[in-house]
Amino acid sequence: MDRDTVHRWVWWVLSAAIVLHYCVLWVVRYSNEWVPGVLVVISTGWLIFNRFARPFSRQEKWLLAAMFLLPFSTFVRLLFDLSYSPSAFDIQSRFIIVLPLILLLVRYGFNRHWLIAGMGVAVVIALFYMVFLTLDGQSRPKVNMNQITSANLMVYLGFAVVAFSMVHVFEHKGSRWWLVVGGSVLLAALIAAVLSKSRGAWLSVPFFVGSSLWLFRQHFKRWQLVAIVLVTVLGGLTVAYLPGSPVLPRIQEGISDANRYFTTGEVTRSIDTRLNMWETAIEAFKLNPLFGLSEKGLQKFEREGGVAKYLEKYGHQHSDFFDILAKRGLVGLAFFYGFWAVFFWAFNGYTSPGYREAGILLGVGYLVFGLTETTTGNYAAMSLLAVQTALLFGGGHREWLLVHKPEVLERFSMYWPEQEVLVGKGE
Repeated sequence: MDRDTVHRWVWWVLSAAIVLHYCVLWVVRYSNEWVPGVLVVISTGWLIFNRFARPFSRQEKWLLAAMFLLPFSTFVRLLFDLSYSPSAFDIQSRFIIVLPLILLLVRYGFNRHWLIAGMGVAVVIALFYMVFLTLDGQSRPKVNMNQITSANLMVYLGFAVVAFSMVHVFEHKGSRWWLVVGGSVLLAALIAAVLSKSRGAWLSVPFFVGSSLWLFRQHFKRWQLVAIVLVTVLGGLTVAYLPGSPVLPRIQEGISDANRYFTTGEVTRSIDTRLNMWETAIEAFKLNPLFGLSEKGLQKFEREGGVAKYLEKYGHQHSDFFDILAKRGLVGLAFFYGFWAVFFWAFNGYTSPGYREAGILLGVGYLVFGLTETTTGNYAAMSLLAVQTALLFGGGHREWLLVHKPEVLERFSMYWPEQEVLVGKGE
């Protein structure tokens, strides 16, 4: 086969694999123990083959370097007390899959419509499954993963499809039926989130709405933005007060748990457990503010301090911030938020419309999800974050290059250049 035929085959395989990835999203949770090892071997081989990433653009190098901050931070403890968490490195090292994926997607590209279709189909499949479980009598249905993680991911995918739909209408002058499709997918995601009874997913909705309005503010008049906010608030209140709706009872239950904890110190349910975990994390942080206590050190602190042994039960502190604060201190937090700073910078400046908004929403979502859940300690959440980052940045950066640096993309797509490719504003 000639070179063009090979390129076409790779393009179709990549596009089909993207749709397949979303279709099996709720079946395969990427939690097998051998996954990180396989990814390391594949990625290392790919980098060696391509002369240690010489083809990477400046933005790609920054983003990929930032992704190594998360697993690398687990080694910081090793330098100071010969103790680090193998499980944490195992989970966070899954970001290595981003390396070959971004290279492939920038080189070959794929059809963004396939990406949108894959995300939408995943949400619809999940909704039907959760409705079936609800009718079957399950009080808190979930899709393979735990209720919080699956609900969080559905809400994000719903808003991401809406973002792509709005770009297709406003930027590409597409049919307004795209907004109907995007709105329908978002509605399906929100219904599934309500059925899951996950307060963490509900908490993310106003953040997604606010971020979406800010990203698309140039396309709306002020009165339209106000109207959207009012409709969102009224819609939320309507859902909360509907007969049989789980929203208001779950919120009232959470408020009651928090009040009981602050007045009596009693720990019996999820909210007061989290509050107690966070207080424990703060006390542990005070013992070693710079580098934290490490996972083993935190377990020892809980054991000797007579507090609840949360790490033995959960393995984390039910919050990315407090988990990192206690285990890796201010240095760990610097690694964590440094990653997100580069993440937002890369998506905002070097991806095309649609991918840019979906990528920024991905970051917003994970930061919000991490307020009450430890996404950095969740196999499925970190694996899916890595794959979604690669798809959105790889596909979006290729389109950005087509507009801003087509000569670089042409050289990059035809062969691996002998010199590094520098791409950036003003260069």
